[in-house]
Parts: sequence; structure tokens; C-alpha cells
Amino acid sequence: MRLSDLDAGTLDISVVILQTPSPKMMMFLQDKLKAKYGCKSESVIDIETKADYKRVKSVTGVYPAFAERWFVQVDLDKFSDKDLVAIIKQSTTCVFFCTCSKYRTFKSFKEALKGVDGVCDFYINSLRRADFVYLYDIFTPKSNRLTKQLFDYVYKSYSGDVEAVFDLFLQLGQGTKVESRKDIAEICGIGGLSVESYIFDLLKELSGSDKGLQTVIKNRIKAGSDLCSSIGLRSMYNFMVRSVGLMCELKMLTISGVVYKTVRNLPDSFDEQALARYQKYIWRLREIPLSRLLKLRQCLGEQPWKRELDFLGFIYAYYYEKAIDLIAS
Repeated sequence: MRLSDLDAGTLDISVVILQTPSPKMMMFLQDKLKAKYGCKSESVIDIETKADYKRVKSVTGVYPAFAERWFVQVDLDKFSDKDLVAIIKQSTTCVFFCTCSKYRTFKSFKEALKGVDGVCDFYINSLRRADFVYLYDIFTPKSNRLTKQLFDYVYKSYSGDVEAVFDLFLQLGQGTKVESRKDIAEICGIGGLSVESYIFDLLKELSGSDKGLQTVIKNRIKAGSDLCSSIGLRSMYNFMVRSVGLMCELKMLTISGVVYKTVRNLPDSFDEQALARYQKYIWRLREIPLSRLLKLRQCLGEQPWKRELDFLGFIYAYYYEKAIDLIAS
């Protein structure tokens, strides 16, 4: 579903199932659903123990005094069983807001409610353009809009970081002027796509000529220096180590056949939410040998960069290793 679908006046919602890493997205949807049915604090029920099931059963068929529905909040990571499903199917006076952190839980609970009317499911680890534009129009006044160039940059760079998008739109709504990529970075941190694009540039094969190598190194130093100046050397290093590590994990999962097109139902030892953000790069990672990813991770080392010289040392050491590998091949 699209977020805008919730605005349809004819839509009668009985259950919302949500999986997202963004607390602000969760609060946004909570507030939207509460507003739709006029739910206040006295009509909210939190299921925190199995004993709370009895309270929900007791209001089945009974409407709250000052709202159209009871608003029942459920953490599916703790409560996702046949009893809860039965309560939902029997209830006519409640709207259930169900959240979880894993796709496996999201999918299984959605399947358990198959056939139930008014079920809205939202799996939001990144923002589709329609949802991005919808949130932008809600939070950003016409007097403080981004330029088209910055708007496109934010979508390309931050659509995979839902929390960062909310941070930016809320700042724009409060009147903060955003006129450059640096302004965006100060609010949101560095865009995941910017760091990831830089990593993919580093992973490209060399052409083989000395002049070509010099040009590549020059360009990588300039681009890397720009990123470092936006967020600092240490943060840049940490982002790169984290990103390359996740790419290595995703590459291994594709090699082993655990992941093909989508990141879901991973073993508990993997951070499924983090890896899901890299799903869009599976096709690119298929073309990159695991050995090349591991070489980049090795050259990054274990010590965060403290001086520009540390960053430059990494660049020259990395391309020296790449040149040696090229000659050997």
C-alpha cells in the first residue's frame, strides 16, 4: 500500500501491520490512524502481557466514549499467536496497530490474517518515490521548498534512510533553510547512497594504463575528501567499514543461495534490517568478486582515520594492491 491510501475516506481499517526501522515513521502512522478514528489516550490499549488480551476481549462490541474505535497497540516480536489472531477476527470495535522488526514475522502475521477485511500492511525499509513525495508535501511548507536538484539528490541519497528523511522534512517544516548538500549532511548525516556510490567507484576494475591509474586516484581522492569534509574523517571511516562489511555479508548470502532477489527470512545471526537496505545493490554485487570486497575491507584496516594523511594513506595502499593484482593477472 501507499501511505496516501490511508487518506481515503471510504477505507475502513481494522489492522495495520508495520515493519520499519524508523521510529518517526511508526509515530507518524500511529498519529494518522488515531486521528482517523478520533482516538485519545483513554481509548488506547497497549498489549504488554497476555493478561491484556482479556481487556481487548472485554471491549469487543463496545465502543469507547469519545472515539470511533479502541486503538490497540501490539509488538508482534513479543505477541504473535493464534489467540491474538482470533481476537482480531472477532473484534468489531478496535483498530489494531501491529509492529515488528523482522520480515519473517511481518509475512507470517499477514498470512494469518488473510481474508480479514481492512488489513493494511506496510513494509517500509526505504521510501518509494510516491511515499517520499507524499511526506514531503505534508511536512514541507511551500515557502521553504528544496530546489529540484536538491530534492532529487535527497531522494537518491536518503530514500533508504527513512529516519533521515523525516529529520530533514521536519527541519524544513520548522523553517530551517536548506540550500546545499552540506546543509543536508548537517541534518541527516551523510547519505547512504553517497558513501555506497563511492565504495562502488573504489571497487571498479582498473584500465591498466599508468595515466589512467593516476586519473582514477586523483578523482577518488577528491570525491573522498569532499565526503570527509561533510561528516568528518572518523565518521567517513566508520560508514565505509560498516557498508563494506554488509556488502561482504550480502555477497556471501547470494553465493550460498540464501538470498536471490530479496533480503528476507535470514538466519538470526544476520542484521536483516541493515542488509535489506542493500537489496537494491544485489545486481551490482553479483558482478563483483568477493575477493575484491575483502581486499577493500582489509585495506581499510581497523584504525579510524584521524588525519587527512590517514585517508590518503588508505587510498594509495589500496590502489597499490589493485595495481599488483592487475599485473599478476
